[in-house]
Amino acid sequence: MDRERRQAARSKLTDPLPVRIGLTMGRVVDLSVVGARIEHEEKLTVGSLVDLELQGARFKGRVARSEISGRKGGALVYQSGIHFQELDPAASGVIASILRGGEEPKPALAPPSPMPPPMPPPQPQPAAPATGGGNMFLPVDDEETMPYIMLRYRDKRWSKHYTATPQQPDEGLTISRDQAKEIDMLQRTYETADPETRRMMRIAMAAQLGG
Repeated sequence: MDRERRQAARSKLTDPLPVRIGLTMGRVVDLSVVGARIEHEEKLTVGSLVDLELQGARFKGRVARSEISGRKGGALVYQSGIHFQELDPAASGVIASILRGGEEPKPALAPPSPMPPPMPPPQPQPAAPATGGGNMFLPVDDEETMPYIMLRYRDKRWSKHYTATPQQPDEGLTISRDQAKEIDMLQRTYETADPETRRMMRIAMAAQLGG
């Protein structure tokens, strides 16, 4: 089950991308804004911090897991799950571009003017009693039917609610329900990022969710 959730949280790449891991080379098999699955031939130590270089961007990652996936000639082939550490704008831009299908990341925009606080959502009205043999009203949507989770970040505090669309908030991230296990990591990464990196995270997540 954990393996299925990790796969659902990432975008599988049609063509694996070359990546440098320390002094050796590997291939990125799938990718997300917080980590990747990488295939390589040199053994990596679980828990170790590694230097990564992907399409000219350099950043660090921690080896979360590593296992033998096969053989190539006489050498073992490994697949490792890497959790990214803090990403700078260049690395975030590269990852966003890959997740968007190769589109170049947009240049940074001037920060928007402060927006007034949002109005509280209207309270759902109770359904009218049914007349005759059936109920003419649809049931009120609740969190069990919503496929996405919006994590809004305001005044250094997080709020969470379920939503029907993958639209990203002005500050924070909207993720799929399958990524619920990664909420803590996403929030920590977002909190420590600068405004441009946060914007790139929202772009990458929107591309990943198809929003």
